Amino acid sequence: MNKDFERCCSFLADMIIKYAPEIKEEVEVCMMIKDSIDDEKVSRQKQFDRFCYYLGGVKQFLDKKAA
Repeated sequence: MNKDFERCCSFLADMIIKYAPEIKEEVEVCMMIKDSIDDEKVSRQKQFDRFCYYLGGVKQFLDKKAA
């Protein structure tokens, strides 16, 4: 996997966990999904798209919780 992509994903996950600890489990699931995507040897763009999709799901979860 591209090291910049890996660092970006880790940084995003760390920031979300730091500022929204109540969704730590959801973010960790996203990271596990990212790792499984890496195993599939798909293109970097596809990896990034999928990771953003799952992080978007976490954001929707937060928005619903806040409402």
